[in-house]
Amino acid sequence: MTASRKGQLEWIGVAVLLVVFAGTLSHALKRPPARRSLEPVRASALPQVPPRLASTSPTSEAIEQEGVDRPAAAEANPADSKPAEALLPAVRYTADALRDPLVSLLPSVASQRMIVIPPEDHEPMPQLEPPPPAFNIEGLVWGGPRPQAVIDGAVYDVGDTVQGAKIMAIDRAGVTGTMQGRTIRWRPEVPRKTETYGTP
Repeated sequence: MTASRKGQLEWIGVAVLLVVFAGTLSHALKRPPARRSLEPVRASALPQVPPRLASTSPTSEAIEQEGVDRPAAAEANPADSKPAEALLPAVRYTADALRDPLVSLLPSVASQRMIVIPPEDHEPMPQLEPPPPAFNIEGLVWGGPRPQAVIDGAVYDVGDTVQGAKIMAIDRAGVTGTMQGRTIRWRPEVPRKTETYGTP
């Protein structure tokens, strides 16, 4: 939108607002002014409701002192002479058979019977043997008078102990050891060939 077009639209908007303002002002001036007064509302304009008096209020005693006969007033309104309990309907409880919401539904400890299961004759469970230690064999030296293995960065000979396992033999297949009467064989990890794609 160009600057000249924007300026034209602004002038049109201002003209429309002036027309609306002038129309509203002329309409307001044509109406006759409403009568408004600051006088308080007269008491006769409000509905008069006689106050209901209780029989024990000091106002009722004042009425008695003025000469109004109390038995005559009671005869005029016989409902006032009855006690309030007689006017209300009798309360009946119909939910006696329902449970108390404050009482727990869980059985008490005393009501639970102790069930004793006799022990069966069965074989004792075998002792689980601990798993063999896992270590990384990084290198092997064999075929000489003193074979050695590089395990987790340390050099071990035959007869050494690694993580609770005693090394019995070292050969080209791996390391053989014993742990708690079991013979365990560890093989070195074969490095995987890395494949390269694309031009070298």
